[in-house]
Amino acid sequence: MSLRFFLVWFLSATVNLKNIQKLLNFLGGRVGSKAIEVEVEVNGKKLKIQSRNQQELLAAIEATKKFVYTETALPAIHQFPEEIFLKVTTKLETVQELERAKFFVEENRNSGLFLSSDFYDIEQPLLPAEISPQSSTNLSQRTGRGLRPKLPKSEKPELDATNFYHEPPQNRPQTSRNIPPVNQPQTQPIDNHQAFLEASSLLLRYPNLECPNQIILNEKFSLFVQLLIEQPKSSTQAIYVENSCTPAQLPEIEVVLRTPRGLDIEGNDYQLMQVKLDSDSSVEFNLTACKLGEQEIRVDFYQCDRRIGTERCSVLVVKEPLDYDVSKPKEVTSLELKIAPIVPPPDLELCIELRDDRTLYFTLHSKVAGYHHVKVGELTLKGSPLEKMQAVYKELGSLTGPIKSTEQAAAERRLATLGRELWDELIPDKLQQEYWRFKSLISSILITSDEPWVPWEVIKPYRYNEDGEREDEQFWCQQFALSRWLSGQGGTVEKLQVGTARPIAPTQVNLSAVQEEVTFIKQLHNLRSDITVLEPFSTYQEVLDWLETGKFFMLHFACHGMFDAALPGNSAIKLSDGILRPSDIRVRFGGRRPRPLLFINACHGGRSEFSFTGLGGWAERLVTEARVAVFVGAMWEVNDGLALRFAQRFYTGLLKDNETIAEAFRYAREEIRQLAPYNSTWLAYSLYGDPQGRVNLK
Repeated sequence: MSLRFFLVWFLSATVNLKNIQKLLNFLGGRVGSKAIEVEVEVNGKKLKIQSRNQQELLAAIEATKKFVYTETALPAIHQFPEEIFLKVTTKLETVQELERAKFFVEENRNSGLFLSSDFYDIEQPLLPAEISPQSSTNLSQRTGRGLRPKLPKSEKPELDATNFYHEPPQNRPQTSRNIPPVNQPQTQPIDNHQAFLEASSLLLRYPNLECPNQIILNEKFSLFVQLLIEQPKSSTQAIYVENSCTPAQLPEIEVVLRTPRGLDIEGNDYQLMQVKLDSDSSVEFNLTACKLGEQEIRVDFYQCDRRIGTERCSVLVVKEPLDYDVSKPKEVTSLELKIAPIVPPPDLELCIELRDDRTLYFTLHSKVAGYHHVKVGELTLKGSPLEKMQAVYKELGSLTGPIKSTEQAAAERRLATLGRELWDELIPDKLQQEYWRFKSLISSILITSDEPWVPWEVIKPYRYNEDGEREDEQFWCQQFALSRWLSGQGGTVEKLQVGTARPIAPTQVNLSAVQEEVTFIKQLHNLRSDITVLEPFSTYQEVLDWLETGKFFMLHFACHGMFDAALPGNSAIKLSDGILRPSDIRVRFGGRRPRPLLFINACHGGRSEFSFTGLGGWAERLVTEARVAVFVGAMWEVNDGLALRFAQRFYTGLLKDNETIAEAFRYAREEIRQLAPYNSTWLAYSLYGDPQGRVNLK
């Protein structure tokens, strides 16, 4: 059987442990999310770890450090012996990647970064024609993460890509070229996959809710909340996460049960769960059904005072058993379990649940302010919430255009009045009372909600004192480093991995500041030298292809936008050759593609409304479906020049000044507010992300 071959290039570099991060930043950001092998040898023992994305890279480095500490008995965390070196190997799949890597090596040849570096190529055979597509797919899956397929003893592959990672050079098939012979020490390498789990102590868990589909009215039933080791669906992506506990001190998470009025909970609505290292974990809640109809059960998982995931199920409460299917969640989710957060959790989380389409339930959780999932009221919206908010957005949007100097003070007063009206109509009495207690204790707020209407940023508290004088507070978005998240999703991203950025803008647009905005984005490397900015895209197909296949840290849109309340999935942004809708986007980040930051600097980019299947619009599509790390959008029309200044200040604070995401966002608001306090543009922007999150340090 004849085989055809193609060339695959490899970069192999040896660096000191102190310098490893610079090399990995390049490999993860410039070359892309490639399989990268890190190898270290200490006292005759060898550790090999293979990673395929930024998250696994960080875990690999921590595992390497832990291995060095163990073998050398180092007392200090950040002190490494000069003689500890790591061998880093990665595959370069295109000529462009090869050229980038060569340029990087040449650029750093005299910097002391590398002890040695080498490029070589291997002739790799194409799969034989006799192998079916199904077989080839299975082979690629089985060889993932460094695992080799099992072959009969009589068969030896002429060359398998995984042989490169597991065989010393003298044992590799001699179809390779430019590979110098290397005398390997006779050491016993540690199994790659097992070492990755044991050395870095990683956990992977999937949430699952077990209870009867149908419940008889007024009968008690049990809900089992489980964290499973086994993958419940073959399509579910695995997430490996850090866990440094021991069997004697298991990691703990808090399980918070949220139910409608139709289900009564026996005892507390939260429990602590110890996550076992080698088996499934479970806690049990007892409930009683007291209202007929379909009831949704929601369970939130918290670790280190940070929500890391949500799982839902529904039960049907009946008088007698029926032949009826109860709705199921769309897909299985996975949880990130950590012993300590990378960054502190938000000072306060305001959880807003929407039940019965119009009733909002409010809960506060804050270690700083002393709230432990405390219920602080409920509110049933009167009339059509959509019509009410449409009127609010329309008026706010009308205050972004040119305003005469004689009318500016009145416009500023009107903004304040709208904020006070929202406080009166949308914040229940109990939460209003608690606000005056917690406001001086916190600086950051995360609003976790799945309702799509309310501009919570524009809430403006006030009260009357004993003398009848009104005490006015600033808007919430002025007082606090405030961000949002959607309750149906897992945890937020605490660290953004800097890499490639790209601006998106139509080539011709009647917005004078757009080109200046694009120029600013193209020069982001002046704020951080490790950012690579690519040329702008302007067409529909370019943007979709890049979203589906590109590996990037940031995507910035500067264009026109239009919100469609009837069909939020059709709310469009205008490109050179047409319009891009949320419904056009079918991508998911995470795993091999790091979760990026997306900024749509267009009017109506941040608004959402319920579509036929749930929350629609850009926020839902990008946060819920695409799983971006950070999304920024405007809820109504914005002023062109102020939009430019907002973006400039936001990126400067985030990338150059190392401010948290919400701090950079808040200061950007304040800068354009000072320029035009009467213009509602400074209130228009909404931020979805972790308020305490940052970009990774250089």
